[in-house]
Amino acid sequence: MLFRSQVLEVISDLEDEDVDPTGSILLEAPDRKGFRGFERPPFGWSTEIVRLLLAACFRAGAVYVERPTPSGPTPLYDYKDSADLFAKPNTFKHVTFRVADSSLSVDQIKRANKELIAMGVIGTPESGNAIAAAVRKLGESLRAGVQEAKSHAERGLPIRDTIVSATAALSEPTSAKDPTKVVTAFLARAEEWKALHVSLESLRSFLSDQRHSEFDVSRRLAELAANHPVPSEHGCYTSLERALKDMKAIVDEKSVVERWSDYRLAYDTAQRLYRDCYRDSYTCVKQAAEKTANDIRSGAAYNAAPPSTRDAVVDRVFGPGGACHYPNLTLGSAASLLEAASKRSLSSLAQALVALPGYQAQVESALRVLATPPPTTTEKVREWRVSTVLAGRQFRSETEVDEALGDAGEQIKTHIRDRKSVV
Repeated sequence: MLFRSQVLEVISDLEDEDVDPTGSILLEAPDRKGFRGFERPPFGWSTEIVRLLLAACFRAGAVYVERPTPSGPTPLYDYKDSADLFAKPNTFKHVTFRVADSSLSVDQIKRANKELIAMGVIGTPESGNAIAAAVRKLGESLRAGVQEAKSHAERGLPIRDTIVSATAALSEPTSAKDPTKVVTAFLARAEEWKALHVSLESLRSFLSDQRHSEFDVSRRLAELAANHPVPSEHGCYTSLERALKDMKAIVDEKSVVERWSDYRLAYDTAQRLYRDCYRDSYTCVKQAAEKTANDIRSGAAYNAAPPSTRDAVVDRVFGPGGACHYPNLTLGSAASLLEAASKRSLSSLAQALVALPGYQAQVESALRVLATPPPTTTEKVREWRVSTVLAGRQFRSETEVDEALGDAGEQIKTHIRDRKSVV
């Protein structure tokens, strides 16, 4: 203990003098005033003894080391990979030693180790340096998890603010250089770390199971239901509204990850109810369209039209690809429901029922044109334009309009009397 206290006192004095306590200075510094190295009087220790004492201090957590790297001095707390730093004299000379501000009690070390185990970090030796190294490593892992959580939050996944703003709880335990400060700061924040660890593990499981993709689909369904709502008189309206409100409440409190089972239950209910309503509406329009096509085919205009061409006229509107063609649907998944609704929304289905009489009139009109006999080959055709009568004329009274229309009528009648068809 005496040797150890002497080593720690010298390192502390050098730090107070703004001198980096490197291995070379601790061994021998003949050009310095005051302390000139442990190899010199009054100590007279051998190189091996000095390296062994410092290794023991490092192992006990009384000091930590900074080893040179291309990016600058890097703190090292775990003695597991430090053998070469003490075994090789030349390497030892370039290592800097720092005194821990205060030593950790056995109780602190055991508590810290217990907290680490609770977060899945096992097998850590019960020494200050090893515990500090494990805390730093865990902290960096949690920090990476927070960054991933922020990324998903920016893409629309509702994640609690306590998770995306958790870097403050990680800051001191991961940035302090002294192992004692690392461990004591960790113990002060242990409950926050454990809560964050549980939340991030839940998020990783959520992402691994591709639930974020399901969530995206659920938001599209909620948007669909908002833009093309179920009619209030439909039997599923009340239950659907309740399911959508439950989904929204969980989203608003940003607990989709933690309450996924509740959210999924509400989502499945909303999907099923909206699908049933959509299927009912689609079936109704499909049956109405088929009935309209059948009515056309049993009507006078269809029967009077040429058999070789009349079906093509009907199929242009009521056949495959036509505006009033409604093929059979399979709505077994949310994706198939969204795809069907993107082509024909619930709102457009309601409008389609209103439009059917107009389409029927359009088709029957085209059929009547087919039934009109074509002009004879000897018949003369005269193209007449209304501009021949109205060009350059101005109208200031109804009488002038009547006179112009009378002149136009006489011209047309003249051509008809000459046995010409006017177009």
